[in-house]
Amino acid sequence: MPHEVVVAKAEEWQDGSLGIVEVDGHRIALCRVGEAFFAFDDRCPHAGSTLGLGTLHANAVECPRHQYLWRVTDGAALTTGGPLTLFEVRVEGDSVLLTVPDRWPEPAHWARHPRREELRRRHGFGEGD
Repeated sequence: MPHEVVVAKAEEWQDGSLGIVEVDGHRIALCRVGEAFFAFDDRCPHAGSTLGLGTLHANAVECPRHQYLWRVTDGAALTTGGPLTLFEVRVEGDSVLLTVPDRWPEPAHWARHPRREELRRRHGFGEGD
């Protein structure tokens, strides 16, 4: 059953901040745009690089490896590649809460990986994910 976890304190994140939080062993990129927070899989959909170490340009994140861009508000690719995997996030008081899914989604960059099935078995991503 989905549940919420506190991943940050809002007062510690300035507008334009981008970083990485870990939830249940999964790396999540978290950013603040104005008063809103957005959370997405830290792994770039193109090649699996860490987006949390990228650059935030207004409401778009730039991958540090190949400079691809995604809109953080809806996950849409602005250059090339698949969409970001977004996570629900909200602020209550000073707490930034992330909704943890029942099952973590398969990383987007695995779709073209030659050992996709091996990775799915090793990391517990079953059919129908």
